[in-house]
Amino acid sequence: MAKSNLASNFIFMASTMLLFALLMASLHTTNQDALQALRGSNIEVMLGVPNTDLERVAASQANANTWVKNNVRNYADNVKFRYIAVGNEVKPSDSFAKFLFPAMQNIRIAIVAAGLGNQIKVSTAIDNGAW
Repeated sequence: MAKSNLASNFIFMASTMLLFALLMASLHTTNQDALQALRGSNIEVMLGVPNTDLERVAASQANANTWVKNNVRNYADNVKFRYIAVGNEVKPSDSFAKFLFPAMQNIRIAIVAAGLGNQIKVSTAIDNGAW
């Protein structure tokens, strides 16, 4: 009987994890059509600032504010943003690596200024070298 409970618990946990993965959308680049489709869905979203935008977002707070306005604030009333991932697997040897931290800071300041600081966390995706 203990074996049966263990198997049932494992199946329940696996099902819950799969459901969580399906309910949390991840957009590595901003896609206005996808954001539009997510309106009112109650799906938690992780939105990415592409590596190609790091220098521009790091260059000025105004650029970060504009990025947040266009890609987050305009949808935040009915899209459930959870995370902003600034950059994607940026390596120290990448030419744009020096822009990662300033871009993260500027996006965080813009998120807070938009009144979303308690709702959205700012992070980055790193290369774990497992492959």
